[in-house]
Amino acid sequence: MLYASHSEGIIVEVDEITGKVGSFTYHPTDSQQKLQCPDASSRLPVGHTQADPFFRFDAYGDLSSKLERERLDVVAAELLRRREAEAYLIAYAGKIAHKGEAGARATCARNYLIKKHHIEADRIQAIDGGYREIIEVEIYVEEKDGSIPLARPSVRPSAVKITQDKPVPACRLTEN
Repeated sequence: MLYASHSEGIIVEVDEITGKVGSFTYHPTDSQQKLQCPDASSRLPVGHTQADPFFRFDAYGDLSSKLERERLDVVAAELLRRREAEAYLIAYAGKIAHKGEAGARATCARNYLIKKHHIEADRIQAIDGGYREIIEVEIYVEEKDGSIPLARPSVRPSAVKITQDKPVPACRLTEN
């Protein structure tokens, strides 16, 4: 369940089963929108608008592979139901991360949707969102040629501790 307030600039995600808060995200309030990075809108293709983060499809943190697959299965069902929709998977690594972790997490989720549910590859975008305080994956399901979400990292790369330059942990979604 998602509680959102544009005027206060918050999104609270609550697990419907346990009733526990899964994430609490701050965003610019309506009155602060004018303070956002001035070139953000210029990164969008001509004719597109930025997707509203308050209406994202789902978001989750560092889940077990079983729970992450369940969340992605719901995304797949939505994409199969809405044949003209596209999914954007924006992954963020935490303040302590492996090099390339966010991009690998997004790609892993994308590959799961393609291989397990046979979703067309051109309908799913995997995006390295940078860094946040903790690991998070945001999912947007938008109409083709509609709004496009932009990554909203909250931690500067210089504030992140990269754990050894060894490979990113393997994709856990393909395991049973």
